[in-house]
Amino acid sequence: MRVLGVGTALGETSLSNAALADVLPPDLVARKTGIVARLRTRHSTAQLAGSALRQALEDARLAPTDLAGVLLSTNSGDQWVPPTSATVARDLGLTCPVMDVNAACAGGLYALRLAAAFAGPVAVVASETVSRFCSGEPGDWCAAIFGDGAGALIVEAPPTFRGAVWGTAPEGWGWMTVLPPDHIGQMDGRKLFEAAVPLCADALRAACRQAGVEPQDLVLIVPHQANLRLLEAIAERLGVAMDRVETRVQLTGNMSSASLIVTLASALWCRGRGGLTGLVAFGAGLTYGALVCDVLYSGSGAP
Repeated sequence: MRVLGVGTALGETSLSNAALADVLPPDLVARKTGIVARLRTRHSTAQLAGSALRQALEDARLAPTDLAGVLLSTNSGDQWVPPTSATVARDLGLTCPVMDVNAACAGGLYALRLAAAFAGPVAVVASETVSRFCSGEPGDWCAAIFGDGAGALIVEAPPTFRGAVWGTAPEGWGWMTVLPPDHIGQMDGRKLFEAAVPLCADALRAACRQAGVEPQDLVLIVPHQANLRLLEAIAERLGVAMDRVETRVQLTGNMSSASLIVTLASALWCRGRGGLTGLVAFGAGLTYGALVCDVLYSGSGAP
């Protein structure tokens, strides 16, 4: 998979565990999740998406008119209709096909796989302002876990995946919800943790089998940044060291579908290279998926 450019736009305010002491004890949050801060924004989902996409286009040395399409993952769109991707198209002057993708926290990975339907440079963007679904009332774990941000990848489509697995585990439908009329997040963290660890480990292992490799052969593993303890449990189940697993959740919080795209974008920018990479995510529903691919990064941050 050739990545032509990357970009991120993160929430501009960092909220520490101490700042949420009225919601949950700071030491409890750190011990249970590994999160010490999460990001908040005053900007809209479309504004974050547009900022990340502009940065990715600049990194790829491309103009908006060079894009063959835009896939925008979000479950916190700014309105029902038109789609948030259409707002981004208006703001950037795009005339290519655009669409929103909602597979909850797995949406960034799903959007990346759906890029196979295009030919040419395609923007895979994930943007979330999920903090607005948090009540902030005492005991609200959503307020402690979730953060706001956006990431963007410009990929040369159709991308090549050596292994690809996705599916749904519907028994988990009610374990993470944001429902009318109040649209406040409700989460059964224990059930999610107990289901997500084997689900993600098995999905990535299956994608590795398709690719003819072992998880230990992966140069980089980029998981959905649900919380640090969950990522550690997935790594242990796979038998891989945590130094192979890219993590950012400690200081950003769980940015829902944006977390995987932000983490991959940041890893490529900082490392200046790709390699044999495993991507894995799960989301409410329960949606899940895993991809194994040889990532070639050719943006301005590449050596």
